[in-house]
Amino acid sequence: MQLAELDLDAQQRAESVEQIVRAGEHLRDLIDQLLDLSRIEAGQLSVRTEDVDTAKVIREAIDLVGPLAMSRSISLVDDRRGAERHHVLADQRCLRQVLLNLLGNAVKYTPANGRVKVDVGEADDGNIRITVNDTGPGIAPESIDELFRPFHRLQPEHDGRSEGTGLGLALTARLMDEMGGSIGVDSVVGVGSSFWVEFPPATTVTNQATDSLTATTRAVSAPHVDDFSPGVLLYVEDDEASVRMMEAALASRPLIELRTARNAADGAAQLLVGDIDLVLLDIGLPDRSGWDLLSDIRSTAPDLPVVVLTAGADAVPPTAPRHDHLFTKPLDVPEALRAIDLVLAGSSLGDDAS
Repeated sequence: MQLAELDLDAQQRAESVEQIVRAGEHLRDLIDQLLDLSRIEAGQLSVRTEDVDTAKVIREAIDLVGPLAMSRSISLVDDRRGAERHHVLADQRCLRQVLLNLLGNAVKYTPANGRVKVDVGEADDGNIRITVNDTGPGIAPESIDELFRPFHRLQPEHDGRSEGTGLGLALTARLMDEMGGSIGVDSVVGVGSSFWVEFPPATTVTNQATDSLTATTRAVSAPHVDDFSPGVLLYVEDDEASVRMMEAALASRPLIELRTARNAADGAAQLLVGDIDLVLLDIGLPDRSGWDLLSDIRSTAPDLPVVVLTAGADAVPPTAPRHDHLFTKPLDVPEALRAIDLVLAGSSLGDDAS
């Protein structure tokens, strides 16, 4: 019998839909992580080590995990005092994924009203250590060696809430290997766990002159937004899940007003108001191509920043109107937040826009 044929009330239907959505998300995560592991095994993962600002990447990861922690009544503490002075040699995207995996695990396995904390410091050997501490059930010593093996799940019996794939820590360990870093865990049953990763510092400051030179180099190496700027963002997107994801991501940007349009006609109508600072535009709209809407925007507001979302880079026609940046789906939320922050702060995205 199909779900639609069952005599369910509104609450039962909502719960059934939620279960289907969660099952779909679980399957998607499993496939994504298997693909990532396969790429690493095949030597197809491109890793570029560079000077990475630990404070920036930690902030991005916390922004993304924050809504999950809030939904589970878990305090997420950002105790990275002094992290601003720590830059490490790592691949920024891989480091972000590592922190997301560790933070996500910590939140999943920490009981309600518990705490997850991130801190940064120097290890005894001079490397930079980033630690994710939790107040979860802890891990028995005999289980430690199994943690980083594929399909091994942390204490799956602990409360029935954990829906992990058993691949997150295995993928994290492989990413650390690819970056030349190290990973470890300290845990006490009944107290909690501390998962840590270590990287070599990007620079070694030996005197004041070197420190001054390093600071100057960092200042010009990449744009950095220290304080989030206010602004009005119009998100033209017909997919409900994508809109909800953006709402959750922007929860950490209270000064940004998010407006949404579910089709091109609604988006065009809202643009007539004239107080939009940035447009996030999905190309696959139900009533009209997003490229057509972008053409209209360029004719009436040639300087309005527009970030385009497509199902793939091959969907961009040769005659596509000028846009300031392009993201392919599934959306890399930290990179999207970075783009939004930069535009609202008045900075260029530094992209080769069409």
